[in-house]
Amino acid sequence: MQNLIIETINQPHKEEVEINAAQIVLKVVGVGGAGNNAIQFMNKDAYPNIDFIVANTDAQALANNNCQKKISLGSKENRGLGAGSVPEVGRKRAIESAREIEDHLKGADIVILTAGFGGGTGSGATPVIAQIAKNLGALTIAVVTTPSEYEGRKRNKVAIAELEALKSAVDSYIVVSNEKLEEIYGDFPIEDAYKVSNQNLKNIIIAIHDIIYRTGIINIDYADVRKILDNSGLTVVGLGSASGKDKAIRAVQKAFANNLYTYDVKGASRFLVNIQHDKKVTRKDISLAIKEVYKHLGVDEDDDNIEIISGHESLQEIEDIFKVSIVASGINTGLDTIASKPEAIDKVSTDTIETLQEIENFNNIQEEKTRRDIYSQQATTSEINNYAKFTETTEYNESENNNISTTKRNAMWFETD
Repeated sequence: MQNLIIETINQPHKEEVEINAAQIVLKVVGVGGAGNNAIQFMNKDAYPNIDFIVANTDAQALANNNCQKKISLGSKENRGLGAGSVPEVGRKRAIESAREIEDHLKGADIVILTAGFGGGTGSGATPVIAQIAKNLGALTIAVVTTPSEYEGRKRNKVAIAELEALKSAVDSYIVVSNEKLEEIYGDFPIEDAYKVSNQNLKNIIIAIHDIIYRTGIINIDYADVRKILDNSGLTVVGLGSASGKDKAIRAVQKAFANNLYTYDVKGASRFLVNIQHDKKVTRKDISLAIKEVYKHLGVDEDDDNIEIISGHESLQEIEDIFKVSIVASGINTGLDTIASKPEAIDKVSTDTIETLQEIENFNNIQEEKTRRDIYSQQATTSEINNYAKFTETTEYNESENNNISTTKRNAMWFETD
């Protein structure tokens, strides 16, 4: 520890440069009302690697959002007035703010956009922002929601038209159906149902975050993510968590149970499978989970055109857990199917509720651990900075083999003990 501190102080820029060079920059942008709400729902302090941004044509909505970075879309004359549920207005306002959008997105390796489609700002501005991100070289992913049936046919038509515009502006897009949300959670209080929707969007973002940033026994890196999602089109993300007997298989089965997609999750050609598990999980458990992914998603193991990349991480702080995150891309489904009315669902399965609760509990544990780590890191950094300031006031002693003085060594020992 002492040597580390000496190196950090004597070469203050070297370590910082190495860390920055290795760090992937992930930016998540909530566009319009639904997108802003999704960002508001995120526990942003627990994800220090994510740069959160909200963009809107509505000044009041931006003012009420707790996100620090905000883009008010539109010229000075039009800014803050909203888009009036007209996509063309949202598109124009985004184009007027293109320079500001570019400034916010510069340096990003991955940009995830989240928005509701069918209205004005989300539908119109998201394809513009996505194109700017893609032009900057970022892997660009969109997570969008489509309207409920009660919102009217016009909004559904708008959603389909703007999804068509979005397709060419992103590498990968995920479509979540509010109509299916209503089918599954129609008997829930409306605030709880929308919480489920926001939780679903949050889980998708967290899944991608964990794949990129968490280091496992077998690791999935940024190059893997890019390989699976680059120009991959329609994508799904499933998360499942289980404990106890047969937890590996049950976690995979839960990953897409009562999901909010109206399109078939089968038929994908590229897959990322990330597993987080307790320290007692065996290689056989991992193998069973991967085979269940093949089975559940209709994957032919002998098909040379199928690309599957998997990784897993052992968690020391949780005694009994098997959580799987599955990203499946390259799905060949028409937009009419994506935005269509889902098949009738009788009731919410208890597995769905349990899975949502298990994943939320798991995320809460991980978020709390991250907060503790950040606090510890900040405390250590403060100690190092205080020590560095102290050593600047001591005299260098040439007689001690060109090393630091006894005073410095004593101070160092005191600070690091």
